[in-house]
Amino acid sequence: LCGSIGTSKFLKGKKRKFNSFFEKFFYLYHFHASENNRGIPGKEHVPWKEVYKTLKEINYSRWTTIESFVSAIEKIARMTAIWRNVASSADAIAEEGLIFLKQVEASV
Repeated sequence: LCGSIGTSKFLKGKKRKFNSFFEKFFYLYHFHASENNRGIPGKEHVPWKEVYKTLKEINYSRWTTIESFVSAIEKIARMTAIWRNVASSADAIAEEGLIFLKQVEASV
């Protein structure tokens, strides 16, 4: 079995649920890094060190995708419930998010 999961499962009170996910799926195929507000990773409430410690524990070594949306694309903003600017641009999310995620990954 393989699966895909996003960081919303790491929010407070859901870690046990997230760990049980790995008891069922022995191979994580794809990981989506997303803040609780779908903005720039590291700017909100996701416990990123805990996320990367868990990924390290399961020997995850595949791609990580930053899953985020900006309000500039109105149709997507409506579909994803983005009602305010979470970043100055999609490029800012990618650039700042990548720097942050690499720092966290290197620290665990």
